[in-house]
Amino acid sequence: MQLRMHPSTKGGWIVQVGAYRIPFHTEREGREYLRKLRERIEAPHALPGSPKPRIIRQAR
Repeated sequence: MQLRMHPSTKGGWIVQVGAYRIPFHTEREGREYLRKLRERIEAPHALPGSPKPRIIRQAR
C-alpha cells in the first residue's frame, strides 16, 4: 500500500493512501495521522481462526 503526504493546492496537506486522499489543515496533523496509520499497519495481526498466541511470563 502506498502512503504519501504532500501539500494541497488549496492550502493544507493531503495524505494519500493508495487511491484515497485525506485532507488535513496542518502538516503536523497529516504527519501524526500517517505515523499512527503506519504503526497500525505494521502491528502484528492474527489471522482469523488461528490459535491465540500464548503469553509466557518469566518467574521472578
